[in-house]
Amino acid sequence: MHKVYYQPEGIWVGDIMPYGEDGTFYLYHQRDTRNPEPFGEPFGWALATTKDFVNYKDFGESLERGGDEEVDQYIYAGTVFKVGDKYHALYTGCNRDKVRARLMKQVLLHATSDDAVKWEKNIAETLLPPQEGYDDRNWRDPFVLWDEENEEYMLILGTRVGEDKRLMTGRLVKFTSKDLTNWEFQGDWWNPGLYTMFEMPDLFKMGDWWYLVFSEYSDGNKTRYRMSKSINGPWITPADDSFDGRAYYAARTAFDGERRVLFGWVPTRDEGGDPSSYLWGGTFMPLEIVQRADGTLGTKLPDSMLGAFGEAKAVETFE
Repeated sequence: MHKVYYQPEGIWVGDIMPYGEDGTFYLYHQRDTRNPEPFGEPFGWALATTKDFVNYKDFGESLERGGDEEVDQYIYAGTVFKVGDKYHALYTGCNRDKVRARLMKQVLLHATSDDAVKWEKNIAETLLPPQEGYDDRNWRDPFVLWDEENEEYMLILGTRVGEDKRLMTGRLVKFTSKDLTNWEFQGDWWNPGLYTMFEMPDLFKMGDWWYLVFSEYSDGNKTRYRMSKSINGPWITPADDSFDGRAYYAARTAFDGERRVLFGWVPTRDEGGDPSSYLWGGTFMPLEIVQRADGTLGTKLPDSMLGAFGEAKAVETFE
């Protein structure tokens, strides 16, 4: 019997940093043990790969976390991409205890790999610390892509101005680089004044349209998207701007050469069941992205998952 949705035994899946290559998807993800509670024990990035979203190869811990005194005690979300024969990960380092005590900031860090499984971290010096005026406790989830038009790397990440979580000061900021080493801060990239914070930004092109995907927890706690004919906007809000509902969060996309798939998690609930609050982390669920004729996006289950159910059987009608 196949397990349709990926969730290792005794593990709750958190944010997923997907990467696709030659028909294989690499699911770098956070693993929560619920010990002693949700978001309890520090974590790095674990790795599982799949071609069909039915069968998975589990590599365990891939990008290892730092010690309890180090800046990457927890490895929060980031991005994985390939340049030549080298894989790169730009990730958020957070020492949760020290950030809360205002002894450290959330920072962006860099790691490289030759095989996409084992990573060499470089935390000798902090890469891209929070800029002045932004909340240094909320500076995370970088996403990197190559901007062909300007022949440079583009990095966007989520942050907010000020520390009042009630204010709609969330925005995406932008850095650019020619060499992945020297980055230039370009300031606010998108500041719609709609949310208190942005998480897990993602940017990709499909056909003639650019799509910006992001998650927000200040309104509907959803993964949403915008669309534009330019990589830098202006961004159009479609009538239905979210993927799935409240219980599908922190989703990012990856392209394996044929399919663009959305990687998000479905949260579990408190012990009280349905009336209780959602908890951080849960079960991974893939949704393949479908582009409609007007450019808006829809989703479906990957065909390989549907095939795992076997032949359909008719049931009697009921009233």
